[in-house]
Amino acid sequence: MIHLASILLFLRWRTRKKKRKAIKFILLNHFRSKIKMRNRLTTKCLMDPEDAEWHTLYCHGDDGALVNTTSLTRTAFDQLLEEFSKDYLRGVKNQTRKGGRPSKMQSPSTILGFLLTWYCDQMGAKTVCRMFGIPPSTCGRYLRIAEVALLGTLRRLPEGKFLWPTKAQQVAWGALVELKHPYVTKRWGFIDGKNYRVAAPGAADLQNAMYNGWLHSVYITGCACFGVDGCVIWAKHNVVGSWNDGENSRPFQLKLQDEAINEVGHGVLSDSAFPVSGDMFTLIISPLKEGDIERSPAATRPALFAMSAAITTMRQSAEWGMGAVEKVYRRLLNKLPFNAHVRADRLEVLHRLYNFRVRTTGISQIRSYFHQ
Repeated sequence: MIHLASILLFLRWRTRKKKRKAIKFILLNHFRSKIKMRNRLTTKCLMDPEDAEWHTLYCHGDDGALVNTTSLTRTAFDQLLEEFSKDYLRGVKNQTRKGGRPSKMQSPSTILGFLLTWYCDQMGAKTVCRMFGIPPSTCGRYLRIAEVALLGTLRRLPEGKFLWPTKAQQVAWGALVELKHPYVTKRWGFIDGKNYRVAAPGAADLQNAMYNGWLHSVYITGCACFGVDGCVIWAKHNVVGSWNDGENSRPFQLKLQDEAINEVGHGVLSDSAFPVSGDMFTLIISPLKEGDIERSPAATRPALFAMSAAITTMRQSAEWGMGAVEKVYRRLLNKLPFNAHVRADRLEVLHRLYNFRVRTTGISQIRSYFHQ
């Protein structure tokens, strides 16, 4: 804004010459207030990408180092890179102009390593730029291109898909759960809800819809179902935070009722936020509430307590799965972008990437527990 003192000074000067000087003074003062100091990294202070930390890690690192940095072993990384390169080069060709200086990141392996490293840590842009030897402008420009390319790759690869178990798999998985605890029978999956923090949108009505009164902040919510093999078999995310898990899981409930793809009498475990009566009776079971046990006959209470405790123990697998996604891809612990499309793509990428990781590396707490 133009300074008030300048306006008062202008009103005092009556002559034409002084008015011109006053106008010039006001404009200079206005433009000076618009100038901002920009502190940023430049290419002069960054190492060459060929000598950067990532290049050394990729060329000489073992499986342990790559898993720690990118969540994937070298074999899994190369398998993903082979398909990612096609989507990425196609995306760069469509979104970049001809001419100009070449990018600091030419190799698809560097782009994929950059994206996975960014997913696996909560580091800021400055740390990523120093690690890969790239300026911030390149980091921001290629992040979105690489994310869209990786989403297309994971949708195409069978290791990244959400696959509903066959009837034979449901029976086999139910037997593995029963082997761990005899009280819990014919349960082949674990469903739970998850809230993620999100940058508050500017629109008041949208911010109000995303406000979670229980957690007292702006969130987006969703549900995910994990199988005994440790993979996500169904997921729905990017729902406004005021919705509950029962409403979010409506598509899952309808799919669970389809006898063409589900073994009769088999189902999943959940917590008390999901419906367990009516159409969902025997399909979804959850720990019993204290009031329900107290109202039951005294002779049956010890057995009901034991069964409820067993369900609670087995349902812990859903917590393992939810924790595994965000503990590996720690970018989910930061606030997600308020842009709904970018946020939806990121959530889908990370859950498909989690499936790819489990199926290619075998690293999963759920899988280790039930298949040991």
